[in-house]
Amino acid sequence: MKVLRFLLAAMPLASSFSLGARSVALTARPVIGGKPYQHHLSAPLKAVSSLPIPDPEPVLKFPPPPVRNFKWMPVRWTLKTLLVQVNFYFMFGSMILINGIASFFYRIIKFWMRKVKLFRYGGFMAPYSQTPEIEMKFDFLRTTTYVPWLVQAWDKYFQLKTGMRTIDELEGPFQVPSDEFFISQVVQRTPMAFYTNNNSTHLYVDMTKIDDVDSYPLTYLDINGVEIDKATSEITIFSRTEGRITRKTHSAADFEKAMVYTMNTMSYWIAGIGHSWVHFCFMDATGATVYNDLKRNTLLHKLLHPHFLHTNRINWEALGTRGHVVFGESALIRMASEATQTTQKGVNTDILTKLFTPWTCFPMPKEEFVRNNAKRTTEYYFYSEEFACPPKWLEGENSELPYFQSLKRFYPIVREHVEKVLKEEDPVVVAEFIANVDKNSHVDPEGVDLYLTRFEPLDVITSMIFNAAFVHSTDHYFTHEVFRKARVGIGTLRQPMKRTWYPGKEVPGDLCAPADQLRFNNFADCFVQWNDMSAVPILSNCLKHIKYRFPRRYKSLRNSGPDFAALIYAEMDKMDHDGHVHVPMDKIARSICF
Repeated sequence: MKVLRFLLAAMPLASSFSLGARSVALTARPVIGGKPYQHHLSAPLKAVSSLPIPDPEPVLKFPPPPVRNFKWMPVRWTLKTLLVQVNFYFMFGSMILINGIASFFYRIIKFWMRKVKLFRYGGFMAPYSQTPEIEMKFDFLRTTTYVPWLVQAWDKYFQLKTGMRTIDELEGPFQVPSDEFFISQVVQRTPMAFYTNNNSTHLYVDMTKIDDVDSYPLTYLDINGVEIDKATSEITIFSRTEGRITRKTHSAADFEKAMVYTMNTMSYWIAGIGHSWVHFCFMDATGATVYNDLKRNTLLHKLLHPHFLHTNRINWEALGTRGHVVFGESALIRMASEATQTTQKGVNTDILTKLFTPWTCFPMPKEEFVRNNAKRTTEYYFYSEEFACPPKWLEGENSELPYFQSLKRFYPIVREHVEKVLKEEDPVVVAEFIANVDKNSHVDPEGVDLYLTRFEPLDVITSMIFNAAFVHSTDHYFTHEVFRKARVGIGTLRQPMKRTWYPGKEVPGDLCAPADQLRFNNFADCFVQWNDMSAVPILSNCLKHIKYRFPRRYKSLRNSGPDFAALIYAEMDKMDHDGHVHVPMDKIARSICF
């Protein structure tokens, strides 16, 4: 044991760092099927002489808000609307109360249950059961923030289905994005940037994984790629059924129809495939290790705990795993699986699925939604060369995209913040923690894990906080801004591309049903937008209120939280001056919690 501790202590905690040049020697690699598993060796990417990236509309502009003129409503409608709100507040309030009481007694009865349990799920390790302590914190600090938006979603859905308001009155007309908006905002300033390849002459958005998604019959996810010529800004859309579509080869109406189908695919892509790696596997293994294995009196625990407070709980709910009885189903499952009114005939739906109809916006069963999230997560961490600490996209040609220009400016700040804490921490504690994260991510029987020891320990810890706070919040914020507030997102289309579509900027009802438009907007408001108790700092999960409980004897760490926030504010001011987009400080969640 002494020899082990000596070897761990000898591991480098921090060293001089350069984004342009770094390498880590590997002495052993996991084996899959008798062949060495090829982990990503972080290496500098050569600069590519290429055309400048077109950015014709760098400033995000929103369409006019919907106009809701006063109208007299029948008394029965008014009473029903009030009844909907009363019922939902009562229902969600009861759910929180029952869950809170159950967790309290569960903690007393099963006093020995003090750990988060992980199990293999979809090819990676996911949380299987939570402790009552974690459950109670989530119920009272996070679940309550959803309630007003869930009630509003049901209220709007009720008004649409009863004819009290049209979709244009409630939400405003759907917008077909212009070429300029699509290139600058959708491709370069949303999470679609992670799936955009910037080469010397083109930008190519790769969505070929959509070919493996099974949606309900009579629903269509048709677009699997987009190419943008950097010299001419010409957009080529690749359709699974229609082939290549451009403005030169197709009519304006056909091209705009293809653009609507592109937005449909991208709206599903981000939630159903693209955002999954930010949530699962690495983050779950880290969260469970912080809670289960890291001693609470260590500086490392006090540094990481605020950033992983709700991570395992929200991911446990998202995947729908159930290690012990909790009231209700998974929020992510509810929003993913369509309800009776919108599925094909013969699909059985339970009471809860019908109840949560107003935000079930994607045309597939819950199992399919989870399967594609799990498949992307497993691929990202174990079967591709994408995962690295620090993130691979901080350098190279893709780092020129505005989305990454924003994110990479925060990484050095997080690294400096972490380094200041780790200088006071025992290197053995850090090394043992990273080894335990690897152990908790270990997937049997293949014997695959994250293999974090190939990276600098400082960059591993930095990447944990960077992903949990900055990458996650940036994904959510810009998805909501571009797809929801600019009104270009749509979860379900029910007509094939070959169906005749008459030209016009407003999508007609035979292509995009009003209820589908409303369901996507409700989903975005409830689950993509971050809703926080920012008015009560002690209950808030916002990064600007971050406080670390370091012992007072560490004078250099006394003001770590406010100092960290001040550095971020200062960098944001510089970014505003330089014209770089970024998430507002009050929209950065310090922990993955939504």
